[in-house]
Amino acid sequence: MTTTGRLTEPLWEESRAVALAPANDLPQMAALVHRLLDDGIERQRLGTAARELYDRRFDIRHAVAAIRASFNGAE
Repeated sequence: MTTTGRLTEPLWEESRAVALAPANDLPQMAALVHRLLDDGIERQRLGTAARELYDRRFDIRHAVAAIRASFNGAE
């Protein structure tokens, strides 16, 4: 669960890998947390989506590939 605001990248909503609530909306944040506490299937789905997003976008292999590509292009 995290908050959204004017600087939130579209990736987070598009990925459906995190539960989102508007920043500074405490009642909605609390409601979202309570909903997730009661919904094991949604928590499982979020966990699976988060693992897939990490693997697709943030795994260290992506940084290594970008560094290698920059060195290969510099030759």
